[in-house]
Amino acid sequence: MNDDGRKLLASLLIFQNDGERSDILDPRKTQDDLCGMLLWLVYDRGYFFEVTAANSDHSNDLRLGPHGHTGGYAVDGWPLNSKKPGDYMDENSDGFAQFIQDCDQAPHRYQIGLGGSADTWRNERAGGPSVFSDNGSDHVHLGTR
Repeated sequence: MNDDGRKLLASLLIFQNDGERSDILDPRKTQDDLCGMLLWLVYDRGYFFEVTAANSDHSNDLRLGPHGHTGGYAVDGWPLNSKKPGDYMDENSDGFAQFIQDCDQAPHRYQIGLGGSADTWRNERAGGPSVFSDNGSDHVHLGTR
């Protein structure tokens, strides 16, 4: 993905801190396929998404394989109802389940992790076989290959 595509993506995502924005803009920190998947979700599908962890602000997860945050293949976050930071979508809502289902259809999708309150039977079904129960606080992990 070129610089203009990354800038467009960064303008559409909501970030909890500037480090996540920097990671999205830096091809050494986030892989093109991850940016492409996120751009599809926020630009093509029209979702609002708050990034809570990208590369620099996530623990080293190389022990889990090369396709995690450390390798630039994953982000954690939460879908929002609006562009307002913290306007989190209810994890039990139809919209949340639809978001997970759309994540499963996203280009370059490898895995969807559901952490904390996001990890419900309904959301697991919406995401299909790529879903796993993630540890930690409330979040949706989006990973590419």
